[in-house]
Amino acid sequence: MLLCQIIESVEGNIRTLRQGTGQFTCIPDDPTNPANDPNCVDANGLEWAKAWVARTEPPKGKVGFGYMLQDGTTPSNVDPFATQPPGGMGWMQEPPHVMVFNYGESMVGYPEPGEHADMTQPCVMWARLSLSAPDDSGEIVDRPGLLLGWN
Repeated sequence: MLLCQIIESVEGNIRTLRQGTGQFTCIPDDPTNPANDPNCVDANGLEWAKAWVARTEPPKGKVGFGYMLQDGTTPSNVDPFATQPPGGMGWMQEPPHVMVFNYGESMVGYPEPGEHADMTQPCVMWARLSLSAPDDSGEIVDRPGLLLGWN
């Protein structure tokens, strides 16, 4: 029995690859970057992701959760629509992580490291869109009052 639905997006159109019975939807890979980076999101995280792809405002008041259990890459910690790293920079390597989407102003005050984040430190990616915090070994750990991970 498959617990999650598996989808892919081709040119903005979402297609179900396998129907699941659980609460999460998984995306096998983002073909726009050099890593194989499967990720899974809950229903609110999927709504946020659809809004991100469509470049529209995400639904208000719906905090989403997701995870990536395999390493990934991102071109920019500042520009959510970047398709390549800024000149002179490489792709940032992401460790396994969890993601918090659409959390509004509740994360104000968390570190916003700028363009090229230290992926071993807690930080906000794409300011006020998602929060990341792997521990020193790259493992995701539970710390009181903080959800850990990248977007």
